[in-house]
Amino acid sequence: MKFIIEQSAYSGVLKIAGKVAHDMELVTGTLPEIRVVETIDHEEVRSSAARELTIIVATMEHSRWLDAQKNIPTDVLKGKRECYGWFFPDDGLRERLLVIVGSDKRGTIYGLFHLSEIFGVSPFVNWCHVVPVHRDEIRLSTDMACIAKEPSVEYRGFFINDEWPAFGTWSEYHFGGPNAKAYEPIFELLLRLKGNYLWPAMWSARFEDDGPGLLNAELADEYGVIMGMSHHEPCLRQGEEYKYLRGKDSIYGDAWNFKTNREGIIRFWEDGLKRSGKFENVITVGMRGEADTAIMGKGATLADNIELLRDVLRTQRKLIRENVNEDLSKVPRMIALYKEVEAFFYGDETTQGLIGSKELYDVILMLCDDNYGNLRTLPTEEMRKHPGGYGMYYHFDYHGWPTSYEWINSSYLPKIWEQMTQAYDFGVQKLWIVNVGDIATQEFPLSFFMDLAYDFERFETQHKVKPKAKVQLEVVKKQQAQKTRYLIAKTATCIAIFFVGVLGIILSQVAITEVTMQITNCNQELELLQSDYRTLTAELESTMALNNIETIVTREMGMSKLREDQVTYVSLSDGDSVDAVETHTTSILEQIKATFSQVLEYIAPGENTME
Repeated sequence: MKFIIEQSAYSGVLKIAGKVAHDMELVTGTLPEIRVVETIDHEEVRSSAARELTIIVATMEHSRWLDAQKNIPTDVLKGKRECYGWFFPDDGLRERLLVIVGSDKRGTIYGLFHLSEIFGVSPFVNWCHVVPVHRDEIRLSTDMACIAKEPSVEYRGFFINDEWPAFGTWSEYHFGGPNAKAYEPIFELLLRLKGNYLWPAMWSARFEDDGPGLLNAELADEYGVIMGMSHHEPCLRQGEEYKYLRGKDSIYGDAWNFKTNREGIIRFWEDGLKRSGKFENVITVGMRGEADTAIMGKGATLADNIELLRDVLRTQRKLIRENVNEDLSKVPRMIALYKEVEAFFYGDETTQGLIGSKELYDVILMLCDDNYGNLRTLPTEEMRKHPGGYGMYYHFDYHGWPTSYEWINSSYLPKIWEQMTQAYDFGVQKLWIVNVGDIATQEFPLSFFMDLAYDFERFETQHKVKPKAKVQLEVVKKQQAQKTRYLIAKTATCIAIFFVGVLGIILSQVAITEVTMQITNCNQELELLQSDYRTLTAELESTMALNNIETIVTREMGMSKLREDQVTYVSLSDGDSVDAVETHTTSILEQIKATFSQVLEYIAPGENTME
């Protein structure tokens, strides 16, 4: 296997190509060659592809070679966000020449990692010792040609939070702290999961200083990772930075208070924007108190908090316009409606909240769960018209009141699916971020969360998304023929299954008919036996009638009734007595009745009572 990449390619793409080459070495035991050339020569490519699998990697509007190709339908990628295409442009070389094209830098990177995926390399290959299955050789097929879809959620990633002792200890032990060497495998993991957005570690860490210096931010930009900060860290500056820089003699003052230290706080934010605003970011706006607390404390009214936050937002808009881009529509910004900020957004019956305010006109409104995986609120139909769109802050880890859960995977996947699909169906599609704590131990729910954010349509809810434009590629005509053959085979199979089903029904009906006939015959026999029973009973009753017995005894046996003159009465004295022993003798009639009853039990069970 050989990779061919132009020198003009993004440096981040070159680095990812190296990581994919290492993946292929894990699979095959052989490290592919990566050939970086100033100009790609077509004849050299054909010669290479004749001997081995050759992969050309290019990015739209960043490759002179790609611009000159007429047989690669790259128009389907123009204007697309984070898409990639796999093309087999030369029929003569068939599966031995693959061209991976990205619509942008991240699209190209996703296209490279797709190669690792199909050959069984886990996104957590560097984290969980997941060794791929060995293969003696690697082959591709032209039916692998594809055009990847745009991601469902625009900004999707995770938050390294509550990072001690796991992440903090790991970074200190292996890399000397949360520097660029420590963040490189984190960026790689995020991109392998097809994410693009990260909140860095925040307790005892300063992302823009720990690189050392800006190396963390520069590396993120090189890889195409969009950086943000947590819900209480506005204008690209972390809380730990203010703790480090504050003081009585500091230019930033000594109070995280926009009312008493307005100029110091503004200076702090402005310097952060000047330092890191040149990179790709989603800038957090708004303000909360230090260390994840309320901005004004318990003594302030709802109206006081709202007015202060409105002033903060106006100031930050001005700072971003002056130090990042005059056109704010080109600067992604986010406010987290987390904890007490949610109340400031909605207001109450007597106090108008920030909802619908011009200060938040094009800002992403990031809704939140309750820290335990249950969504607190969702936008109404009218709210969904908000130009900035909506995001969701979700938790797999939480350190706080009333209960902490961290350092262990306790997230129930069906609940994640149920909650986040609700969010998506209600228009929360701009930004998704999840608090994973230390990363390790959260591999399973994190993978699921990122898959859901990247390709929501795979998970099938009743929400009807607009159909994507179908891409027709000449290079996949064989695919269409294969699909046709598949459909024919599938249809034939369905017909066969149908006839088998019909035959089964017929056989079942025959069996039912036979059983029905048996039941009918048994019922007829039962009726005959019951008729015999009734006849015999009548005859017995007639025979046993008292008048009949008297006639038989008188006529046939010459007996007559006892007359009164034939009776003699004996008188006994008081001393003479006879004890009569009461005995029960079963008569012949009773014996006959008992025997007959036993016979009748076989004929008509439960109906043979003769008394």
